Amino acid sequence: QRKDVSKEYRATTEMKEMTDDFIKDYLGPGLSKAADLDRMSSPRPTPLGKKSSSSNNKGLANEAVDALKATEDYTKVKLNKGHTQKAVKEVAGGREQLHDTILVQIKGKQSMQTRLVAPHFSALNSYESFLLITPNTLYQFNGKHASVLKKSKGTELVTAITIAKEFKCMADKATVLEQVRGSYLIRHFNKHLKIQNDSEEVSEKAVDDEEYEKEQNSANIGYILDEEKKNFTHVPELSGKRLKQARLKDSQIYCFDYGPEVYVWIGRSADRGARKNAMIAGRQIWDSKQRPSWGIFQRIAGGLEHSLFREKFKDWPDVNALHVLTVKNPCAPKKDKITFVDMEPCDAEQMRIPLSEKPVGLVLEMTDVGRGDGLLTDLSQDIFGHDVETRSVEMWRITDNSYEEYPRELYGELYSGESFIIRWAYRVMQGGKKQDHDTGRDRAAFFFWQGADCTIKRRENQPSLL
Repeated sequence: QRKDVSKEYRATTEMKEMTDDFIKDYLGPGLSKAADLDRMSSPRPTPLGKKSSSSNNKGLANEAVDALKATEDYTKVKLNKGHTQKAVKEVAGGREQLHDTILVQIKGKQSMQTRLVAPHFSALNSYESFLLITPNTLYQFNGKHASVLKKSKGTELVTAITIAKEFKCMADKATVLEQVRGSYLIRHFNKHLKIQNDSEEVSEKAVDDEEYEKEQNSANIGYILDEEKKNFTHVPELSGKRLKQARLKDSQIYCFDYGPEVYVWIGRSADRGARKNAMIAGRQIWDSKQRPSWGIFQRIAGGLEHSLFREKFKDWPDVNALHVLTVKNPCAPKKDKITFVDMEPCDAEQMRIPLSEKPVGLVLEMTDVGRGDGLLTDLSQDIFGHDVETRSVEMWRITDNSYEEYPRELYGELYSGESFIIRWAYRVMQGGKKQDHDTGRDRAAFFFWQGADCTIKRRENQPSLL
């Protein structure tokens, strides 16, 4: 029991010493007594005729009470403008032109074009895919005749926009709209577009994808900032075609004119002093033509390109694929080391000598028809030949949407820019020679001939026209 009392006494003594130290450190050595503390907390004397406020504000110092009573007129206070990005652009004279509502059209086949179009209902088409981008929503509208390639490209762009929050779009996912008349989602989608009348419908006019690609690529114009770092110079090598990403140099500043879209691309290691002049010169290019009100003039920093700009180049790497982590398999077999050998040129004369005197034949319906005249008999190799009789030959030339009969006087003349269907009717004559009476049965074979310069549309139409 005595041991417990001693512990309690020692703890009480330590607490008292800590209290005295606190009073000396924070209130001063002259206020360490209780009387001094009472004198400090007592109200100050007030002039005659004035009521002391300490009775109404217990627990507050007089300085605090005076501060609470003080008033400040903030209407007379002038705040200095911060050095914001917008202020820099206004000073530079090359202010950007962006919009909250952006409508993007996806059209093409071989060289898919992603272009900015007017945010109007009349811009929609049943054969294309569209993206409607707003600050809070993201829509993908697929026309009822849109191809799978266009829909797939739209899904790819949606993924890039939602991940990087491009165009200040905060949507986490996109609403995919298929062209269904009377749908509630379609009506909600149309609220963001300008409509002339309620009875307006989506256009059914089809525009050839290849012609559209050629037209858009030929209208591209590229500029580069000159050595004086004041004006852009037109570069023919950067114009009239779809460029590769390798043409962009990190030490240069470029300006690309795509009609309603004008971008000033600034490389990562470009001269910092020239960036201000580049925006002014780029704005002059924008103002040199009559641009639509919904057009975009924007500065693009190297490495921070958005999807609408990246799609103007044909080999820009997929940004989403760059985030995929590749893990090496430790159990995978090791590849052999590369061995270098001495290479000697071949003898071209030896290559011209045929490997066999027998010409290469053609096998149709399990019958070797040779070069169209049959197969010779060779008893030494137990080969029993047969003859082939040509019944008829017909040719048709493929057009963009149909076909037409090819004149017989032109048979045998094929052109690299055309596509043909050839029908060969023949009969196999057994016995090694033609008989007076018909033997076997009539057969037919179709051949597709495609020129090297033939359009993709004509190549695809060949099988469907049979």
